[in-house]
Parts: sequence; structure tokens; C-alpha cells
Amino acid sequence: MKTKYLILTFLVLLTVSLGAATTISQEDVAVDLRDNNVSVVMKVDTLTTTTFNYQTSHPVDDLRVKINGERVECSNTELAIGTNINCDTSVSENFTVNIDYTTSGLTTSQGDISVFRYSQSIYRPIKNYSFKVILPEGTGLVDQANATTSVVNPETGELGNMNGRRFFVEWNSQPELGEPVNYKVLYEPLQEKEKEDSSLIIPGSVLGLLLIVLISYMVYRRKNAVKTSNQLDELSEDCRLVVEMLQEEGGEMLQKDIVEESEYSKAKISGVVSTLVDEDIVSKEKEGRSNKVSLNNEFRD
Repeated sequence: MKTKYLILTFLVLLTVSLGAATTISQEDVAVDLRDNNVSVVMKVDTLTTTTFNYQTSHPVDDLRVKINGERVECSNTELAIGTNINCDTSVSENFTVNIDYTTSGLTTSQGDISVFRYSQSIYRPIKNYSFKVILPEGTGLVDQANATTSVVNPETGELGNMNGRRFFVEWNSQPELGEPVNYKVLYEPLQEKEKEDSSLIIPGSVLGLLLIVLISYMVYRRKNAVKTSNQLDELSEDCRLVVEMLQEEGGEMLQKDIVEESEYSKAKISGVVSTLVDEDIVSKEKEGRSNKVSLNNEFRD
């Protein structure tokens, strides 16, 4: 029964359209699934009546129509299937019609998957026809590998995105008079996928940061090692001997123990330690009746 009404409606509109000899050079239809808003832009070459007609296969609410940028009053009549829109106009050649309205019933749900369907009968000559469906934010196409039917139909639809946040599918065609155009898209929420991606991205970011820190530390150590090596090479033999003694003892010795373990006098070792302190190689502090001599960290093994 539904098909019968659709055929009868189409034949009536086709007859009216042919009698009115309306020709369209371009028709662009966009459906935004965020709010179920439909936007139609038509470039009309000729209109031989004082009424512009447009027919949909779905309900029409909150209708707004402009012709050449000026708001016009239009009537919309519910049909057995769809809605017929009529707008009075005095313009007859080379004009643009903007039709905006909200609708319903274009999407059905199958679990987490939403199925969008749209059909339109080409009941008057149209040179170029484009159709775009904009998916809600946070959704994307179903993976074809997980679907038992075509995710995008016709398969000539091209996937795009708006500012990297919302996806859309767009078709361009040159339909023949009397040829119905039908579109279908399967989409689903991306939330779970985004969580999985985030769980991979966050550890990856931390790993990258740790890698940068490690490389920076290694570069610092290498530069510091070169600096300390050059600094030790410039020391006298006596100073290098004391540094080696400190390194063998874990970096710290009492000054009196250095005197006892070396062949130098107390005065000699005192002079050597003072030199090493001036070179910022060791530090010394009073401990009992002697001094504790400590290698600075960069000179310890």
C-alpha cells in the first residue's frame, strides 16, 4: 500500500512538473543528524508558473524558505508519504531557493548501530544533484568488516569531516528524470574507541616524556664527563694522585689519612687539598682534629 501511494504521488508531481516546465541546474541537500535539520539549496533556471513546488518523502516541520535571499511564505501539505511544499513567487528565471526544515523518521536503531535512510524522487529535470549527511558529534561509520550490509550506499559516497570533529558522507550525481535517489549510512558511537585510543595515547605520551628526560640526562652526563675528564687532565700529578685515592675510598677521606697513605708531608697534602677545593673538585669540612675531604659528585666513579 505504501508503495502504491508513493507511485501515485510521484506520477501526479511528475505531471505537474512537466506541465510547469521547471528546470533545475543544481540541487544540494544536506541533512544534519544532530538536530534532524534538512537544508536544500536549489538553483532554478526556469519556472513557468507563479508557484514553486518541492516534494519530500518525509515529514516537514518548522519550514523556512527564501527565494533570492528574501523570506517567502509557503504552505506544506502532508501526503500519504512525505510532504508537498508550495511557495508563491513572481520570479521566473535564474533564481535560488533555500529551504530549511526539521524532520523525523530518517534514522532507526539496531542496538548501538544507527541506520540512516533517505529517498527522493526526481520528478523534474535536475542537471546536478548533491546529497550530504552529517553524522552527530562523537559518532563515526561502522567498520565494514563488522557489518553484514554496505555501511555506505551507494558506495560512491565520499567520507569527510568538519573541523576534525564531525564526519559526513557526500554523494554527487546527475540523476535521470523519474529516477529515485536513495541513500543509506550505518554509524555508531565512537566513545569506546576513543577510550581505547586514549588508553594507548596516554602511556605513549608518558613513555615519550621519559625518553626525552633520559636522553637529556645522558647528554648532560656525557658533557659533564668530558668536562671533568679535561679538568682532571689539567691537574698536577700530586693532585691527580689525591683524587684517585679519594675515588678508591668511595669519595671521602680524612685529610690525616691521606697524609698517612701518601708519601707527602702534611703541608704538601694541605696545599694539594686547597688546590682541589679551588678547582671545585673536592670540598672539605672540619671533623674532629682533622678535615674530611669529599669528592664532588661529578668526579666520583
